[in-house]
Amino acid sequence: MTAPPPPAPVGHVFPTQADVPGPVSSHIKLSSTEKSKVQQAFNVIDLKSDLMVGALACNMRSEYDAFMRRFQPHILDEQHVMDAYFHRASGPYSGQKIEDTYVTLLANNRSVSGSSEGSNFCLNNAAEFGAVMKLHSPSELDQFATDQAPPDSFGIPMSPPGR
Repeated sequence: MTAPPPPAPVGHVFPTQADVPGPVSSHIKLSSTEKSKVQQAFNVIDLKSDLMVGALACNMRSEYDAFMRRFQPHILDEQHVMDAYFHRASGPYSGQKIEDTYVTLLANNRSVSGSSEGSNFCLNNAAEFGAVMKLHSPSELDQFATDQAPPDSFGIPMSPPGR
């Protein structure tokens, strides 16, 4: 008797609403437009991090490279938004350290949650790569990165320690 095939992934397999750490001072205020722009940047960078972890763990480097070739200018723009946010929210020196910690936590949390998925991790990753490679423009990537994740996403806090 053979084992049944694993379930097919449904919707996004990764969370799509990244947690944005708050500013270190309550005196730092962002307009609603700025908050929206920052949230979008965090969502795109979070998706990029998830895909990178999956590419490394599942030997899907060529898929990741294709994704980055297609969207690199836009991802770089979003990275600059994230850099500016951390610099403004935490200062030039602390901001870089907090950003580095945040990006490391993104990758570590995805790796841990991927381990708990077992063999489904690479299947889910392949599905996510398939979905993002159907996108053709930065605005499509933004929409994709902002779509809601399936219920009961990983639930791992994304805030740096001490936040």
